Amino acid sequence: MNRKLVLFQISALSGGLLSALAWYPFFSGIVLLFSFIPFFLLAGEEINENGRFGDRIMFLRLFPGFAVFNIVSLFWIRIVGFPLLIATLTVNTFLMTFTFWLAWVIKRKAGVVMGNVSYIVLWLSMEYLTNNIPFLSPWLNLGNGFAGDTSIIQWYEYTGVAGGTFWILVSNMTGAFLLQKHWQTGAIKSLFSIITAIILIIITPLLLSYSSGKRVAGSAEPSEEVLIVQPCIDPYLEKFDHSVEEQVQKVLSLAEESVTENTRWIIAPETTIPEAVQLDSIDYNPYVSSIIRFLNNHPSANFIIGAVTTSDNPVKQIHNSSILISANGTVAISHKSKLVPGVESSFSGLSSFLQVLFPDLGGISGGYTGQISQENLISSTTGTSAAPVICFESAFGGYVTGFVRKGAGFINIITNDGWLKGTQGYHQHLGFSNLRAIENRRPIVRASNTGISAIIDIGGNITHSIPWWEEGTTVASITPESRITFYTRYGDFIMRIASVISVFILIIHFVAIPIRKRVKLQAKL
Repeated sequence: MNRKLVLFQISALSGGLLSALAWYPFFSGIVLLFSFIPFFLLAGEEINENGRFGDRIMFLRLFPGFAVFNIVSLFWIRIVGFPLLIATLTVNTFLMTFTFWLAWVIKRKAGVVMGNVSYIVLWLSMEYLTNNIPFLSPWLNLGNGFAGDTSIIQWYEYTGVAGGTFWILVSNMTGAFLLQKHWQTGAIKSLFSIITAIILIIITPLLLSYSSGKRVAGSAEPSEEVLIVQPCIDPYLEKFDHSVEEQVQKVLSLAEESVTENTRWIIAPETTIPEAVQLDSIDYNPYVSSIIRFLNNHPSANFIIGAVTTSDNPVKQIHNSSILISANGTVAISHKSKLVPGVESSFSGLSSFLQVLFPDLGGISGGYTGQISQENLISSTTGTSAAPVICFESAFGGYVTGFVRKGAGFINIITNDGWLKGTQGYHQHLGFSNLRAIENRRPIVRASNTGISAIIDIGGNITHSIPWWEEGTTVASITPESRITFYTRYGDFIMRIASVISVFILIIHFVAIPIRKRVKLQAKL
């Protein structure tokens, strides 16, 4: 076996490891700008070998590197459930490997230019699928890796996460090409070209980020005081063993300690009320009534709280909901729509047997029903609209823009990351909030049961927070926004364009060209 090929195979494993480190809080996402180079070198060497190892072997050579990427970045899922971990790793690794391999096949058939275009558009198309197919997740979309580097991605207000993915792919593809060229010629000039190209590819987006961030000014709208409550109720040991009344009273007691006459919003985490609230009689629910009594003493405030709710129209349905309660007794409700596959949404048909493999979180395994429309929660005192984003939904940039286009002045995220224990999962989940703030130029108010609860400004910077696994509150003033960014208006347009181009490429190279060759062959006969 070619020694260089063995080296590239080993380096691809290292590339998977380096890529995964971008999802850890102590590492910078900048590593992604060169961590995929080994994958491109491995694919390039195979092409130079004239494909003697065959298409399937190439798939198997790529698979281990992408497996390492997924295992290292997502191994924390084992805390939630080992079957969920295996399913996630298998699906994600296959998708990444197949996408990269398919572009490699096209490059062999159609040449370098079409192949390089395919690497970019097919990968972006794959990420588009993860945002729109219910059993997939966009968690590891490459552009998410910059969640901890908000100062260099202020241009996400134009491109969203897809812009980061594009940057990463172009940077790695260019780096691999220039390295191969340098190895072939050994010239000092080619080395200079490598350094120059890398500097341009990295520096240009940094300058764009600086320019975008510098132009961002706060809204002139009046500020509103928000109070976040972090009750820190252990979901494994306390949430379903202690009474619901006791848990609600704990939240109200914490809120009472910090609420002021200027407080306009009080935010409590996802499923703070874990016992199903009947929507048809919600006005008479004892927990809702206790919140209304609390608000009678604070009539200027609105209370948003997470709850499990149920309805019987037309059949019995259970929801993971965000409930807005006002002092005048007005109640508004929004249900979580982006459900965690297998955990909050059920498998059906031939795959229904898989349901028993998945964990029971929140008391309901695979039993939640979402809603089709996206409606904001509107304050009865100020008229400000809050985007009701629940937990997993914060990973979907395009989905969140729907609330902002409908007039949300800020984004309210409620979650219960206690299920993730002390793993990297809760850090990764928090990072999505930074991205949503930049994309939409909206302040984020994030309430998490066990942390990290936070206020995030429109530049994606955390200004106030409550530490992990600590009981407490935080009070801050936010300024609701009304501007509509380019990304908010057009959503994942880069991914949609890439998907259209991908369809044309696939049709041309796997349908049209084979048919034309067959017709020509028959004509000769």
